[in-house]
Amino acid sequence: ILDGMVVKYDESNFKKSYDLFKKISNNFNQIAVRVNATNRVYAEDIERIAKEIDQIWLLLNTIQSELQRLKP
Repeated sequence: ILDGMVVKYDESNFKKSYDLFKKISNNFNQIAVRVNATNRVYAEDIERIAKEIDQIWLLLNTIQSELQRLKP
């Protein structure tokens, strides 16, 4: 027995989230390789990662808001 409601949700936002996580992961790996090679961290790298994290938070907040509106 299921208790609740079935929701059909546009999965494109989840795909965008996945793509952003993948992008950040790749950037972290590139930065780690460079730091290990040079022992230097660049402000531009940190700023880029921070902007990408902000994009993810915005997208996740959008998804959360849309799902909360569905509550009975």
